[in-house]
Amino acid sequence: MRTINGIALALCLAPWVAQAEPGWKGEAEVGFVSTGGNSETTTLNLKAKVTQEINGWQNKAKAEVLNASNQGATSAERYAAQFQTRRELSDKSYVYALIDGVHDRFSGIPYLLSESVGYGRKLYGGERFDLGGEIGLGARQSKERGQDVANDAVLRLGANATYALSDTAKLTEELSVEAGQDNTISKSVTALSAQVMNDLAMKLSFTIQNIATVPAGSKNTDYETAVTLVYSF
Repeated sequence: MRTINGIALALCLAPWVAQAEPGWKGEAEVGFVSTGGNSETTTLNLKAKVTQEINGWQNKAKAEVLNASNQGATSAERYAAQFQTRRELSDKSYVYALIDGVHDRFSGIPYLLSESVGYGRKLYGGERFDLGGEIGLGARQSKERGQDVANDAVLRLGANATYALSDTAKLTEELSVEAGQDNTISKSVTALSAQVMNDLAMKLSFTIQNIATVPAGSKNTDYETAVTLVYSF
């Protein structure tokens, strides 16, 4: 877990790193978050995303740190990091490798790590609307409190859509499903963003994560509503 935490913290410093490295671009977010499900709290969070495109390859890294306390007691604590590298096969298709790790103390399953390889394709591209999909196979490691690490083979399905409402506003959807023999985890992130000035935008997002099988006393579904400022670099 220290490895995932370290990656997440490092990526959240990415704007300063990316400015010194040619070929990189990305976003940094900070804002107000309200969570529900296994943890109910209101706090600030920090996110970062960086992307590099070079010689037909695209490398993309994301990170998130969320930590809150209520009257001296921790009420929310999550560290997440994701890295994907992909090779373009054509203007519409690519192959990819993905690693995704989450440490969430208040989730039904606090430790999740998955690795997958697969194929992605642009399904539709229009003047305002774009739709893409991914399918892959991989493995997932999970750990419940007081239990040993469990391993599971997974089928991963992903979809992403973008609709341009105007020249300065867009609606996006990111959906992923990891289906294994022991458990199925699905996540949806819906976001509306509008440019405020130059490289600064305001974003409203709603995240739902569902874990089909969780320990007794835990909830299957977690919710997150966030209002953030996004700086593009």
